Amino acid sequence: MSSKNSSPDSNKKDRTHDNNSNFNPLIEGLTLAQSSAMALITVSSEILEAAPKMIDYWFNTFLEPLTRTSTATTTEEQKREKVKVE
Repeated sequence: MSSKNSSPDSNKKDRTHDNNSNFNPLIEGLTLAQSSAMALITVSSEILEAAPKMIDYWFNTFLEPLTRTSTATTTEEQKREKVKVE
């Protein structure tokens, strides 16, 4: 009964290896959830880092032409008023 492979330590190692190689849905689900959460955190941090640039791009694209037009009309109106006053 005393063979080299039947020692308690070697049996424990074999069982541990067998347990690690089996598919465990709980562990696989936790691993998937963890990787998904890490990806979400990474994407969120990238978005937060790029937010000031995106705000500037949107402002320059949509609001700057409106402000240029409104300042141009006010300067034209001011010129008309100056002409009327003189």
